[in-house]
Amino acid sequence: MGSASEKTNKFFAYTESVGEMIILNFWTLLCCVPVVTIGASMAAMHDVLIRKKRNEFYTITGSFFRAFKNNFRHATVTWLIFVGVFLFLWWDYELLNQAADRIPGFIEIIVLALMLISVAAVQWSFVLVARYRISIPQTIGYAFTRIIAFPFRTLLMLAVTLVPLYLLVYYPLTTPLVLLLGLALVARVQSGIYDRALHVMEDD
Repeated sequence: MGSASEKTNKFFAYTESVGEMIILNFWTLLCCVPVVTIGASMAAMHDVLIRKKRNEFYTITGSFFRAFKNNFRHATVTWLIFVGVFLFLWWDYELLNQAADRIPGFIEIIVLALMLISVAAVQWSFVLVARYRISIPQTIGYAFTRIIAFPFRTLLMLAVTLVPLYLLVYYPLTTPLVLLLGLALVARVQSGIYDRALHVMEDD
């Protein structure tokens, strides 16, 4: 059994980590409010979490806003491109629903799959923007190649993303907790999933 001092240190480390996640979640949510800035906000959040994961120097507020500023144009344009793609696919899906009696059902499944792929790609793009200084076309291209190269990790990232939504729908009492920690905690778990994929990319 560990000594009392070791247990105390672990307790303080845990509470500090939770506190960091709450602050990071607050800044991320706040900077997502204009909607158009969601890409920059999410990329900044991942920048902080990657630094934390790799034991690099960071401060929650300072690192977040530095990354938000540095990646604003890149992240915003990338985000808006994916939003446009998703809305186009959603529009196609609605048209297919209206013509369901004349269109084969498998086409709807294809469109839904493409929508899911676009969601996965935008998640990878947030991570890539956070970590690398590459062009917007490269970001989009690498996002899709990460899906192909790491399908299991991509599915795990998507599954983790759905957890807060599941809690909000089926367990409304968890709403305060989801709002307090949701985005940052999901991304924290995701950072453990995608970090190995980044290392592989960096070793190539």
